[in-house]
Amino acid sequence: MLLALILIAGLTDWVPARWISNDPKTLELIQGTPINCLLLERDQWSPALAAQATRQDVVTLGVVRPGGDPLESALAALREKLQGVVLEGDFPAAEIARVKQKLAAARAPVVEMLPRRSLDLHGQTGIIATYQAVWPGIQAQDEDGKTRAGPTGSPWINTNTGFLIYARAAAEGPVWLGNSPPEKQVLTVENYLYAVCDAASLGARWVVALDPDFRGRLLRREEKALQDWKRIALYLQYFEDHKEWRALRSHSRLTVLQDADSGALLSGSILDMMITKRTPVRLLPRSKLNESALRGATMVLNLESDLLTPQQKETLAAFTHSGKTLLTSPPEFKPPVLHGDQITVDEKEVGRIEDLWRGVNSSIAHANLGLRMYNVSSMLTNLLADSTGKRLVLHLVNYSGYPVENITIFYPGSLKSAKILTPEKPAQEVEIFEQRGETTIELDRVGTCTTLVLEQEG
Repeated sequence: MLLALILIAGLTDWVPARWISNDPKTLELIQGTPINCLLLERDQWSPALAAQATRQDVVTLGVVRPGGDPLESALAALREKLQGVVLEGDFPAAEIARVKQKLAAARAPVVEMLPRRSLDLHGQTGIIATYQAVWPGIQAQDEDGKTRAGPTGSPWINTNTGFLIYARAAAEGPVWLGNSPPEKQVLTVENYLYAVCDAASLGARWVVALDPDFRGRLLRREEKALQDWKRIALYLQYFEDHKEWRALRSHSRLTVLQDADSGALLSGSILDMMITKRTPVRLLPRSKLNESALRGATMVLNLESDLLTPQQKETLAAFTHSGKTLLTSPPEFKPPVLHGDQITVDEKEVGRIEDLWRGVNSSIAHANLGLRMYNVSSMLTNLLADSTGKRLVLHLVNYSGYPVENITIFYPGSLKSAKILTPEKPAQEVEIFEQRGETTIELDRVGTCTTLVLEQEG
C-alpha cells in the first residue's frame, strides 16, 4: 500500500514509454535513461517483467483498450503484478468510472488516454493523456511534389503546439501525447527527437514509441539503433533536468481568447498559424477570463464573442477603455470544431482560417509582442516566463533535419544576460547587444533543439 501511495504521489515525474518486449532483460535498455514508466500491451504482461521493473524503480502500466470487459482486463493486469493500467481509447464514461472505483481500493493508478474530444481539461491535476496527436515535422510533399506552405509563405510545420498551449493553460496536471510513429514511413532519429521536443518544449511529455524496424534493431542491439536510442534518451533527460520549465507559462503581450468549443482542441487552426509565424502568443480559456488574467497584455484576439457572459464582456470592455486593443473575429466566422476522430482542420475550412489570419496579421504585424526573430522559417518557437516575468525561456525547435546558421533575435527591452542551452553541449553565455531600448542576440548555429534563458534587467 505504501508503494502504491508513492506511485500515485509521484505521477508528475513519470517519464513514459511504450515498451518493446516482455523480456525482463530488455529493461537494461532504460538503465541510465529518465524513462521510469512503461506502457505494456496485453502480450507483454508478465510477473517477471514487472518484478524486474520494480527492482529498477520503474512503474508498469497495462494498456487496456475498448472491447470486452475493461474492468476484468484491468484486474488481470494487477494479477500479473503490474502496478496500474492505461485506459486507451474511446470508453463510455460509466466504464471508466467503474474501473477507477475498483482500482482505487487497491491504490492502483488509472491513466485515461482519451480522444481529444473527450478530454475534460479545466482544473485537472491528474495526468491528461490523449492518443490523438499529429506527428511533428515539416509537411510532406503533396501529389504534385510540392511542399505545402502556410499563410506565412514558410513550409507548413505539423505540430501539436496550439493544442498543447491550450491544454497547459486549462489544466494543472502533466500532459501526455500518446501518438505512435506513422506507418509505412522511413524514420530517422531526428523524427523521434521532433516528437520529444514538440511536446517537451510546451511542458508536456511524448510517450516514447518506436516503429517496428527500430524496435527490431534495438532488440538485436545493433550499434546504430543503440546510438539513436541513447540520443533520444539524451533529449528526454535534457527536459527532465529542467523540470522548472514546466512551471512556466506562455509569455506574450498578445492574448488569444479560445476554448474547446471554439477550436482550441484542433491542430492546424488559427493558433498554429500564428505560431508558425513565430508570433509570441498566450492563450486564455474562457473560464479563466478576468481582469488579472489579462495583466501584461496589450492586445486580445477574441474568438469567443458568442460564448461570453455579460461579466466577461464587461472585462473586455474595460480592457479596451484602458487604451488597449481588442481584435474580434467577424460575426460570420465560425471556428472549426472537432468532428468525430478528426483532430486537424478540414481542408475546406483552411481557406476561412487563412482569411482570418490575414486580418489578424495586418493588425499585429508591427506590434511589439515579445520577440522578433529572423532566419527561423524551419523552426517553431515557444516563449515562456516565470511568475515575476523577469526570467524568460525561449525554446527553438528546428524541424529542417539540418543545423540552421545565423539566427537573429530582437528583444524589446534590456537584458542582463542570455545563456544558450542544448541537449548535446554544455551551457554557455551569449553576447548581447543593446541599442535604443532593444536587445539583439545572434546565434551562430541551431540544431534540433536550442533553449535561450534570458534574464531581464531590474
